[in-house]
This record gives sequence, structure tokens and C-alpha cells, in this order.
Amino acid sequence: MLHDVEAGIRRRRNPHWSPHIMFFYSDTDPALWGSNLPGSPVVGVSDPVEHLTSFVIPVQRWSDGAEYREGSVAEHHH
Repeated sequence: MLHDVEAGIRRRRNPHWSPHIMFFYSDTDPALWGSNLPGSPVVGVSDPVEHLTSFVIPVQRWSDGAEYREGSVAEHHH
């Protein structure tokens, strides 16, 4: 699991990028985990060359605990 620990840097580069958690598994069908389905917040992508499946799940807070506000570029610190 990876939580976005570079939130402050990422927000300055792309203020529209939202906080998220990522999970990585080898050779997993994203649909089996409920991703990419209507109404599901989970996005899953499989890479058959790397034998890797990545899941991205949006969350409401950055890794430092600051609440996410869409379009906000307010600074927060780790």
C-alpha cells in the first residue's frame, strides 16, 4: 500500500491531483476487486508486461491529515 506522502509537492505541480491510496498486486483481475465498475471509487489497471495490477482509491485527507478541497492549493506540511 502507498499513501501519497508527497502531497505538498504534487499539489504545487498539479493542483487538480487529489489524495489517494494505491495498492499493488501481481497478475490480478481488477474487476474481481470491484474496480472500474459504475459507482465504484476504485480504479484498477493491469500491466501484463510487468505482471502488476495497480489500484487507486481516492481519499478525503492528505498524508499529513489536511482535508482535501477540490481546486485548493493551500499549503500543508508533513
